[in-house]
Amino acid sequence: MRLLVLLLAILTYYGLYAQSNDRFYGVQTHFGQFYRVDMDSANVIKMLDSIKAAGIKVIRDECYWADVETTPGVFNFPPQIDHYISEAKARGIEILLILNYNNPLYAIHAGSAVTTDSNRAKYAEYCKRVVSRYSPLGIKHYEIWNEPNIPMFWSPAPNVNDYYKLLQVAYPAIKSVDSSVIVMGCATSPAEGNPAPYISWLSFISQLFALGGSNYMDAVSFHLYRVEKRPELWIGTDYNSLKNIIGNKPMWLTEIGYHTSSAWPNLSLKDQAEYISRLFIIAKNLPQLKSVIYYDLKNDGTVQNEPEHHFGLLNYDLSPKPAYHAVKNVMKEIGNKICIAASVHDNFYKYSFSGGMGLTLAMWNLISTSYKTELFSSNKLKVSDLYGNTHYLYDKDRIVNIKYSPAPVFYSTLEDFPTVQQYYLHPPNDMVVAGQKINFSFRGVTSNSEILYVDSLSVNWIVDNTNGSIDSLGRFKAIQPGTCKIIASFEGNIVEKIMTIIPSYDYSEIESFDSLDKFDISYQNMLPSTSLSIIDTNFTSPDNSLKIDYVFRYSGIDKHRIVFDCDIPLVGEPDSILIDVFNNGSGHVFGFQLVDADGDNFSVNTPQVILVNKFGWATTKASLVGFGSGFNHPARLKRITLFTVKSGGIVDSIYTGEILIDNLRIHNGIAASSKDITSFKEKEYELFQNFPNPFNPATKINFSLPISERVTVKVFNLLGELITELINEDLEAGKHQVIFNPCSYFLGSGIYFISMESGSGFRKTIKTVFLK
Repeated sequence: MRLLVLLLAILTYYGLYAQSNDRFYGVQTHFGQFYRVDMDSANVIKMLDSIKAAGIKVIRDECYWADVETTPGVFNFPPQIDHYISEAKARGIEILLILNYNNPLYAIHAGSAVTTDSNRAKYAEYCKRVVSRYSPLGIKHYEIWNEPNIPMFWSPAPNVNDYYKLLQVAYPAIKSVDSSVIVMGCATSPAEGNPAPYISWLSFISQLFALGGSNYMDAVSFHLYRVEKRPELWIGTDYNSLKNIIGNKPMWLTEIGYHTSSAWPNLSLKDQAEYISRLFIIAKNLPQLKSVIYYDLKNDGTVQNEPEHHFGLLNYDLSPKPAYHAVKNVMKEIGNKICIAASVHDNFYKYSFSGGMGLTLAMWNLISTSYKTELFSSNKLKVSDLYGNTHYLYDKDRIVNIKYSPAPVFYSTLEDFPTVQQYYLHPPNDMVVAGQKINFSFRGVTSNSEILYVDSLSVNWIVDNTNGSIDSLGRFKAIQPGTCKIIASFEGNIVEKIMTIIPSYDYSEIESFDSLDKFDISYQNMLPSTSLSIIDTNFTSPDNSLKIDYVFRYSGIDKHRIVFDCDIPLVGEPDSILIDVFNNGSGHVFGFQLVDADGDNFSVNTPQVILVNKFGWATTKASLVGFGSGFNHPARLKRITLFTVKSGGIVDSIYTGEILIDNLRIHNGIAASSKDITSFKEKEYELFQNFPNPFNPATKINFSLPISERVTVKVFNLLGELITELINEDLEAGKHQVIFNPCSYFLGSGIYFISMESGSGFRKTIKTVFLK
């Protein structure tokens, strides 16, 4: 008999452990509160479908004693309970069923404490009836009560001894029905810092175990709400504190939540998504913790400053919050995997998971965005961000520069990639100016429209003639006007691109406003009488300009605008964009939105004051050099916005105006650099003083080389610490320019040193001043 009991205990323990691997994560639902208007049958189905779609395999819900036994000794199970249970099981979703609370037939109200033997016996009978009905349907996890350590659920005052006596009768009653089910005890609220009669969770569990409560539960359940703290700061500490009390007893975190209401402490929608994801990842590395159940699935209301209304993964109307997508991705990436290693260094976190065909690493930085190189076991990787956006990497040496941020990113090693439908070179531009440089990358697109990025060193790069050159990293330089063909091959896949190289220019018109065919035009807060027309003028050739007649009702805020969406390539490396305006005396502003070669968006506006040039043509210019090193040519113009500014106008008054625009053009930075730097001594080494100096936000650094060789240009602070390396590459003889933007490195005002060093030993340092 003893051997049988021991064997049963072992099977129970390992059954719990196995469950934790593929059914580790769960979510709280409130289907047992079927009297709520938001818990009708249709909504229950929608919510269960959203749970299944997210990959969540466990829900925690309830079957109230007061709903089951409305007449003494007569047990009638509401059809709504049967409905949600059967629908959940049909979707492969397990249920942790809470056995709660008291019954007004035997107590003052449902939350009353159980203090008599008679009441305890009635509760034990209720437990038996529930398990008898639902264990055969596959419900194998039960929780005795909910938060008995606070007066809300155990009134008038929590009492550890009374709860212990309840366990003594309920546990054997349940086991007499089905000895294989898992019975959980405690289910404590945190209740930290609350005055008596509240009992804090660790104190309650400690007292209960001192009485022998461990003998009447298979696992300990508990609840924690640390909304104001990052999960990294508490989950491990609380786990160890509980372990010191309960020994090796399995533990279940059956409520943990982060609300997004306006009441403090709270989180933004973005932080909620990040905190939940990081908590779920960390929890997998705590072997005694068998399950984490998030509270709860959906917002319980819409009152903005009510925390209880904003814990959900879904909004009240069941639309997904960012946290839902984040949890869905956690389920997809590590839901059924085992954590085999964890590394925490400074603010860098890395967790390794095993399962399936390879290894998955979840990585983030606790504080801010930064970069760090990582060595992987495979040169084929799948990368999935916080919300499940996925791409693939092929890296020959398996060393990848990782962008760490508070949002976890998942890197999975692969045996092979999904089928690639097409390979191509990025960026797609096929026209450049002489002297322009482009960093090409070799990419593929899968059948799911996901991008495969191939390490440039793994690609064989060739140019078919001397009009252009390309190195082993895919760095192309247009040498002289004409055409050339780039041939790139990777594992037998060949991509060819014909490049047209045009002479370098100072200015190039990109739109003459001879028609509006290139634009998709929309109006924001303009009256319907606003109109656009192409008219004849004598200002440019062809002799047309765009006439804009605008009408708007001023609301006290300058939000009246006309938007011209477009897609115009900017050939070369323009340092400014210009437009001619025949103005009416009002200080209008033009905004330009660009997308660079990496697909990143950048915006810049013209100064307002320049356009105050009544009854005459004037040129207004927006500089494109202040974007910093994060802006990569070639770029495309995606939107022009005309802001019809009327600051200081009379509110609710109607304003009209007429202006003409023409000759949208760019100034080529490559041409400017060769024209403006007249003091270069081409036969000597030289590092010229940067201009402007002092500067804000960016400055140009010019230097010359008499021979082709390796050159580095570095920036140091006053302490001699390296800030950044602007250049470290082989350069041809001649004139060169690089832009330094301290804002890209989050630097403050101060003195910095720029140092140039060549492979042949030339070295020079200059001082510059950045004024924020």
